[in-house]
Amino acid sequence: MKALSVLQPWAWLIIHGGKDIENRSWLLPERMVGQRVAISTSARFSKAEWYEALMLIRERAIPAPVEGTGYEIPCRDELEFGVIVGTVELAGCVVRSESPWFTGLYGFVLRNPIALPKPIPCKGRLGFWNVPAEIEWQILESEARAK
Repeated sequence: MKALSVLQPWAWLIIHGGKDIENRSWLLPERMVGQRVAISTSARFSKAEWYEALMLIRERAIPAPVEGTGYEIPCRDELEFGVIVGTVELAGCVVRSESPWFTGLYGFVLRNPIALPKPIPCKGRLGFWNVPAEIEWQILESEARAK
């Protein structure tokens, strides 16, 4: 299984907040389309990233993923770092999108996120990387319990 490292709170938004586009400066490799990948959170926290996410949600009036609820991004103490938080399917790559989450040169289209009941510690890397076999097993077991 491949994984993609994402800064918080963007990783949380992918898994829990309805974020259906992951913006990147590089194209999604064709072989990755249709693949389910693990979402790994970076080990560091940037207040700037948190505020950028909050401002994007407010400026674009992005609706909460559950209708009728307010949109809140967890504060730093409630976010996980250096862990795999879930998986998502890569549906394609776009250069334009109606999604309010699209801001970049390229947008990886995401669908069907599955949150792991308990995040799994795992050191990430840049780009797509291979999840160690023992961690992949934990992810698959956790996903089965989550369904």
